[in-house]
Amino acid sequence: MTIRAKGRRATRRIETHWRRGLGAGLLVVGSSSSCMIHYERVTEEEAFPAGSTVVATGTSTDAGFPGTDSELDAGVDAGPNDDSGTRDAAAIDCAPATYLADASCGVGYCRTTNQPSSCLRGVETACLPGAPLGPSDVTCDGVDDDCDGLSDEDHVSTATACGVGACAATGVLACQAGSEVDSCVPGAPLANDTVASGVGIDDDCDGVADEDEPCDTTPRTFTPGSYTSITVPLNCTQVSVRLWGGAGAGGELEGVLFQPGGLGGAGGHAESTLTLVSSQQLDLLVGAGAAASCNAAGSSALPGFGGGSGGTGIGADAEDGLQSGGGTGATPGSASRGGNGYRGGGGGGAGSPVIGLSGRGGGGGAASAFFVAGTPVVLAGGGGGGGGAASLILGLLGVAGGNGGVGCGGSGATADANGGGGGGGGACLGTLTRAGTNAVPFDAASLPANQARGGQSSCFAGGGGYAIVTFAP
Repeated sequence: MTIRAKGRRATRRIETHWRRGLGAGLLVVGSSSSCMIHYERVTEEEAFPAGSTVVATGTSTDAGFPGTDSELDAGVDAGPNDDSGTRDAAAIDCAPATYLADASCGVGYCRTTNQPSSCLRGVETACLPGAPLGPSDVTCDGVDDDCDGLSDEDHVSTATACGVGACAATGVLACQAGSEVDSCVPGAPLANDTVASGVGIDDDCDGVADEDEPCDTTPRTFTPGSYTSITVPLNCTQVSVRLWGGAGAGGELEGVLFQPGGLGGAGGHAESTLTLVSSQQLDLLVGAGAAASCNAAGSSALPGFGGGSGGTGIGADAEDGLQSGGGTGATPGSASRGGNGYRGGGGGGAGSPVIGLSGRGGGGGAASAFFVAGTPVVLAGGGGGGGGAASLILGLLGVAGGNGGVGCGGSGATADANGGGGGGGGACLGTLTRAGTNAVPFDAASLPANQARGGQSSCFAGGGGYAIVTFAP
């Protein structure tokens, strides 16, 4: 609809609404033929010459314009058509010389980036809030990014961990007063790190577990069998190994007077002190003594370490024919020779009867070995089996068999040309290697009774091997 007004009073009303940005589209100004002035800032005289007719087009009515006559005139106008030429003070929104800008609009980030109000040629523009940084407020910086009156309310807390060993703890990284704060607090370390609280626990929280636990130097003993992946005590760097091989069995006796067979040879002895290397596997094999069934050999859990079987003829060689240093079996004049020793001891040979009976030879003992990363580095050879006796002249007389060779390379012995030859002893490997005497092993006082001791006549079994392993710092 169109509103028409004449005179200076109407001019001031329309000018006021136009300058407040509430006018509608175009202002048409003219006395008889109108000229168009687009929406731009001009002086009052340019926009509204005295006595002109002002036409405002739009949907508003006079009543729809903000402000009233009293707001514009403040009681100064003499009448509704005041053309005195004096502008009312109330028609001026602000005074630039004394104007204080309003920067209070908006909240949070929208307030800090707002456009404060201003006063330009007496007309005030309102304070305009800034735009939010985003639709949510996930950053922890104390700023209300989404301008909703709350700061950092969308920040997501995360789980944290701190400390090592027994001091390990967990916490939460949360936003507090504009800063991320980690609630994780490590535990207090202990002064020493031993196994008192459990094996593998880092009590002093230095990243290494049980480093203050003293090396366990208690000697460990082992009887015949296979032991894989021996556990090294904490904080030990060396190991001392003492080994005895399994002993050979005695040869079979014969004759009315029970002429004895040869003694089984004692197991050999070897020892070494080794420096341990981290992650290298340690294994141990303790050889068995030859069994009491005369010609049975000392068995081994690993191929190549067993003894040779005693013979009803020639004694069998020990299992590993590649190991150098083993003793040779004896070769009597008429009776059967003993087997050769390699790692294990060779079997004893059988006696040779002269119109009589033949005694069987005893078996050889198995070797003992200590392995580092699968390689035998300490080896104690098995004892050789004793040779079998023989009876003469329908068993009325007899001859003895030869003794088996001791471990560490002892050769078998010959007692009589018609007695069986003793088997050779197995080889030894180590820093120190020592052989016993006949059936008695080296340092027998350090061994349990009959351990590594050669078997007596009549096919007595040979004693099993033995091991003493001692770790050191």
